Amino acid sequence: MFSEFNLELIGHEVATASATSARCMVVHPLGKKSKQRLGVGDKDGVVTVFTVGRLGEKSVAFSTPPQQHPVSCMTLCEDQTFVVYGSRLEAYTRKGRMFFSFDTNVTERLHTVFVSIPFIITCGSFMVTGFREGEELGFYIAPDHINAMVAFIAPSAVQRSSFTFDDYRCVVGCSDRVIRMLCGNRLISELSCEASISSMCLSENQHAVYYGTEAGSVGCLDTQKSNVLLTRTLSYIPSDVQSAVTALAVCDINLDSKEELLVGRLDGTVQVFLIVAEEGGNDTTPICIWSGSVGSRVLTIAGGYVTQPNHPDVVVHSFSGKITAFTAGEAGVNVAGDPSVGGSVKDCLEGRTEYISNEIDRIKQEIIHKTQELAEFMGMADGEAPIMAVSSTFTLKCSVAQQVESPALLLAIESDTPLDNVVLQCDVELHILKLIGAVLIEQQEALSKCEDTMTLAILRPVSDQAHNCSVWFWVSDGVPGTIKLTALAAPAPRTAQVRSIPLRPLHLFARVGSDDTKHRKNLGALSVLVVDGAFTVRDIHNWLCQMLPGMPELCQVKQTTLVYENTFFSSVLKVEYGDKRGIFSSDSLVALATIKRFLSNRAVEQSLDVTVGVTLHDDAVQIELQCLAPLLASCNKTANDVRFLEAIRELQGDDSDDLSFLLEERKNVVGGSVATLERECSRALQNAGYIHDYLLNLYNSVADLKPGVAKMSATIKETLGAACVHARAEVLLEELQCSFQLSASKGATVPVHQTNVRAATDVVAEERGSAEGFIT
Repeated sequence: MFSEFNLELIGHEVATASATSARCMVVHPLGKKSKQRLGVGDKDGVVTVFTVGRLGEKSVAFSTPPQQHPVSCMTLCEDQTFVVYGSRLEAYTRKGRMFFSFDTNVTERLHTVFVSIPFIITCGSFMVTGFREGEELGFYIAPDHINAMVAFIAPSAVQRSSFTFDDYRCVVGCSDRVIRMLCGNRLISELSCEASISSMCLSENQHAVYYGTEAGSVGCLDTQKSNVLLTRTLSYIPSDVQSAVTALAVCDINLDSKEELLVGRLDGTVQVFLIVAEEGGNDTTPICIWSGSVGSRVLTIAGGYVTQPNHPDVVVHSFSGKITAFTAGEAGVNVAGDPSVGGSVKDCLEGRTEYISNEIDRIKQEIIHKTQELAEFMGMADGEAPIMAVSSTFTLKCSVAQQVESPALLLAIESDTPLDNVVLQCDVELHILKLIGAVLIEQQEALSKCEDTMTLAILRPVSDQAHNCSVWFWVSDGVPGTIKLTALAAPAPRTAQVRSIPLRPLHLFARVGSDDTKHRKNLGALSVLVVDGAFTVRDIHNWLCQMLPGMPELCQVKQTTLVYENTFFSSVLKVEYGDKRGIFSSDSLVALATIKRFLSNRAVEQSLDVTVGVTLHDDAVQIELQCLAPLLASCNKTANDVRFLEAIRELQGDDSDDLSFLLEERKNVVGGSVATLERECSRALQNAGYIHDYLLNLYNSVADLKPGVAKMSATIKETLGAACVHARAEVLLEELQCSFQLSASKGATVPVHQTNVRAATDVVAEERGSAEGFIT
């Protein structure tokens, strides 16, 4: 047994199986042997169940033939393996005999399946469906995308010898930051969270459900206290920025008779958390006792006795296809009292080396044989290499994610094969902040020849076998754009894939629950934009999907109300829409001006007449400036502190330590950590660049929404730039108020300002232009 915080794990690859979905790996329960089986499904529909031998070799128990569809998820019921291919579910015995198969007839991709004979529960993007063997019992459709699901027996029914379908509870985590609990096919409880739910796991021993979020946080829900309510016992929000949680599991890794929480993240980070109960209460606190990495997105994580019988492993299936087992190192093996251990370890290493060499020779022979077959098929002469057209077969995933309390977006590029390079192209300017796993080569000469391209660069991975890379950047608000990525695979035959990712005009707004914004001070100080016209609810829903991230994929026929919050400024945007009307309430004038411009242009493109009415709050601009001034002043102060520190150390020299002539606050700066201050300065400069750009957008928005305000000019732009250099928030706020001319209009009531947009079939408005030409 380890001490509480002395956990040392060493990772090594045990198998490879290309899979594009999570939950495609399972660890079988212990049987007669001392080690557990590992089951994995791949994108060819092949399910392989095997054990890992003493030398690290695979001993296959059974393997199924390829299918038309890839494996989308797997689960276990005792020692039976249940596999989902497309809409079909199949079950295999421990020896690999298929004993059950049926078509669920579900049209969406299933990502989770739960089996407790005779009941089966499947979960897709929006629908949770229950079955009794092959007979459907009903379904539940969630209001938003379902990302994870767990199911268990209700506390009141645990002692029964037989169960009905209503004795089961199903907990789903959705993109709208809500965890929902179902009884049968009915919603019985909801619980709001700090971010979109991305992963869940069940701990039967602790009677708890652990969940992870897109923001990198982890939480725990108690399932024993009530049959109808979920109680949160843990909410862990990391102090530093961490990647989204993509996989969770529980296992007693350190052999202390208590389960630890295993966490896998989007960037490949693997963590083990010790769950410590607080004294005098029911709450718990997680402590990270070990952290490692597999280099690419973690699809599935599990614990079990896979590679050795005396200590459990942390087994990770990553997007690159590698299955990695993190095994106890020297801290987990007592070699002091057993002199034979050293010799056995040496024998294992020698045997594993021999096994790998034999595998390499076998693969080489297969390549030669396959090359000869292709040459004969193509009619090539002896000695000539076969030439044939090939298609790209590797899997590429690209996504853009928001970051908490930051204006930056994270572009993540992942592949199940090593990447040679990725060409990054965008029709709007991307302000690159940071690169992870790659270097960026700007293509200025080529950029000058592309009229519609504002950003063009090549991302080259820093290592030869890199499967992923990431880019942090910010982009101006209110400007729609598209990121185009061309990824070139490193292995032969050299193939490439192209992906396009939309950048929405309001890219920093994240959908939240209505309860998440009630604590805000300025919730009543909202301005309102009303759009009326001859559009249908489906029209405006499609427009909003192009403008806001996280919109529900399904369009509701009835009136819909959604709440959004800006991830950096915490501005609120309330969206209400239906047939012929949309109402938008926000304390962000940039958001309202963007909505007005975007919807007007979309209406013009579809030859629809719309009327836009704006009611501004009396202190709308003042409230926004009061929010911006402290943020910008803090950025300026941090940058000034770094410059001061550099200057004072240059004057001070190596021999003098006399700092008595400095003010007390300056002494604290000099005595602080240089590395920490430099990191804060880098982040402050990045934020300051975005805030400067936002202030220009804010002024343009005020001029667009508020009659009588002068349009942006070079003089006004220079005045705003000069006002942004102050490090004291009150001085900076006063300067900004003067620049926005608030002294003359402060407290004045702003009437409703209406604009009619006339349909024009022969003119299409530019995205960044205004609809002035169509105003009557």
